[in-house]
Amino acid sequence: GHPPALLMSASGQTRYVHTTGGQAVGILKNPRFVARSVHLGPGDTLALYTDGLTEARTGPNRRFDDHDDFLGFARRESPTDAATFVAAVQRLLDGFGAGLEDDTAVIAVSVPPHS
Repeated sequence: GHPPALLMSASGQTRYVHTTGGQAVGILKNPRFVARSVHLGPGDTLALYTDGLTEARTGPNRRFDDHDDFLGFARRESPTDAATFVAAVQRLLDGFGAGLEDDTAVIAVSVPPHS
């Protein structure tokens, strides 16, 4: 599954980018996808990730994103660039140990800040 994208702005503001509909990639022969455009300004970072991250177990009957944990994590990391954010997510995943029950993928893109 693919939860909503996460936009981390250069100002430090972080929010989900929700879409409606959509289907899993590679499941159906003729899938229908929903397109969504998002403007990224200098210093902004957009992260896409699978539900393997947000469904990781962090304790008995508790998943990582039960209480918007990932949004809070991203807010603590923001503002950031793509490489730094992916490295931070890797450290987070390493800390889950046996709590990861599903494949996890994270893709991030960022616009370099003005110099």
